[in-house]
Amino acid sequence: MKALIERIFGVLIALMLFAMMVVTFIDVLGRYTLNAPLPGAVEINELLLSVVVFGAFPLVTLHSEHVTINLLEGFFKGFANRLRRVFLVLLSCIVVAVMTWRLWEKAEVLASYGDRTNYLRVPLAPFAFLMSGTSGLTTVVLIGLLIFEIRGLAPGRCQRNKLD
Repeated sequence: MKALIERIFGVLIALMLFAMMVVTFIDVLGRYTLNAPLPGAVEINELLLSVVVFGAFPLVTLHSEHVTINLLEGFFKGFANRLRRVFLVLLSCIVVAVMTWRLWEKAEVLASYGDRTNYLRVPLAPFAFLMSGTSGLTTVVLIGLLIFEIRGLAPGRCQRNKLD
């Protein structure tokens, strides 16, 4: 099941990134060769970017691939380090859960007003609901990671990269 979800989100993100590339290519080509940019290219890329960022959110969290700064990590050893990790995952879980709730509320407002983009008139509510949904999925992933951290299993522990 996990592999299927990863595959679906991975393909979705890849397709959206490819679509952003195509839109940008057509826009730049039209702008500089025909003096006619692609109408609504900025809006299309903004909407696609929201799908890419929030679509990647659960995957990045699942694999603990967030950008991190390890300023204080060396000061914690043993139980204190485990406690620090549990606290950070718990805090992340709370923050993302609140973000999910607020995004859902914003999506409902956008839907009730029928808000749309300025140029192409694309409805904004579906994108806000998608953002809230993927944030909710990220919250579920964080709850799973919290349980693993509490039990001392920590499957998604950050791996060191060459810059650390």
